[in-house]
Amino acid sequence: MLGKNVFLGLCALAFGGAIVVQPFGGEGQSGKIGFVDLKRVREQSKSQLALVDQLEKKFKAEAERLRAVEEKLLKRRREDLPVYVKGTPEWNKLFIELRVESERLKAEKQLMRAQIEDDKVKMVESLFAQVSEKAKVFADANGYDAIFMKRALPKVGAGPEGQFDLVDLQNQWVLYNSDATDVTDEVAKLLNQP
Repeated sequence: MLGKNVFLGLCALAFGGAIVVQPFGGEGQSGKIGFVDLKRVREQSKSQLALVDQLEKKFKAEAERLRAVEEKLLKRRREDLPVYVKGTPEWNKLFIELRVESERLKAEKQLMRAQIEDDKVKMVESLFAQVSEKAKVFADANGYDAIFMKRALPKVGAGPEGQFDLVDLQNQWVLYNSDATDVTDEVAKLLNQP
């Protein structure tokens, strides 16, 4: 009976509908279900907070370096370029040099943004793996049949551009839940244990 209920539930989800199925325990038994709010877990997880701090420091230093390069480039444009008459070989040489430096800076900024995105994805994957592992430990120890995610992924603060919303991964897996099914704090405590 459980296999049929799971299949019907998956079919309903695949077609965008909703269906109520029997509890996981089967007829006459009540399944124990909980949820974990990943945003709250991230806010309570010492390792995740340390990782966010580490990423912010890493990209802050790089952003400051790029900002200094950009300021130097702008200063050279303002001060050095007007020294020469436009169209002269000296002006053309300096103009091309500044243009090349500007393109290099643009490429470095794009690379930094790509690194930020890559690090964000790795951080979220790590959080999800850790929470999944601890949720299983908690479920096994406390007789839960299922634990769902309430909020798929939180915003991640890293890099010079501030908050990043992981929109493409943002899903609400729980449509309704009673506060009695919230096991977030318990899973977060397990996550913080060595």
